[in-house]
Amino acid sequence: MVARQVGGTVVPRDVPGAPDGTHDLDIEMPDGSVIAVEVTSPRESKLLSIYATAFGKRWAAPSLSAHWQVAFESGKALDVPRLAEGVVPHLELLEKRGVTEAGTITSAAWRRAGDDVVSAFQQITELGATHVRRWSEPAAGETPLLLFSGHRGAGGNPELVNALVEERARAKADKLQASGADECHLVVWIDSSYSDAELGMATMTPPETSPTLPEGIDVVWAATSGTANEPFGRLWRLEPPGVWESIRA
Repeated sequence: MVARQVGGTVVPRDVPGAPDGTHDLDIEMPDGSVIAVEVTSPRESKLLSIYATAFGKRWAAPSLSAHWQVAFESGKALDVPRLAEGVVPHLELLEKRGVTEAGTITSAAWRRAGDDVVSAFQQITELGATHVRRWSEPAAGETPLLLFSGHRGAGGNPELVNALVEERARAKADKLQASGADECHLVVWIDSSYSDAELGMATMTPPETSPTLPEGIDVVWAATSGTANEPFGRLWRLEPPGVWESIRA
């Protein structure tokens, strides 16, 4: 992707047997200069940790009478153990009041069940969930469970790209700076793990603000996934201290 834009030849660097901390690839330019490139995604950090915690164990809730689905928006920070512990008393109240679902993307019938139900759901959202639903009755001898699920957001937010790029730049700066290349480029894939940012890139123009980058990163590329015939969809480029430019809209 970057080589296509700058006109160089790709040389893989982070291959089997390469030292720890080796950047992903070099692009050798016709004039003999070298661009070091590191390719990364926000999915590497927060999202996988959240998913591993949410889906990696059985979250028992023996004080409930049924299994409950507890949904959260993928890509947003979430303390799963805090949510698992804190949501149970509120689900107990919903069960007591005969409410089988409550949420921002469900029927609003639960709002008419009483102020205590509305208050309970408000506290559920403060814990990080977007909706809850009574799922099924446990089998005989089975302990009720919290069944976590992630979903994509509905709004586009191109400003979020800056925050994601800043986080990835901090994580990868040392590796690029150690490359000794003439230029250092960072490629950040923006995918559905941060759906607001992905939708913002897909449907909106780049923000007028720029991310704050560590020393040593000369150019940042932000890209969304493409199709089988095209490796990327939208492509933005930033060369500090400038602003984002849309290379492919």
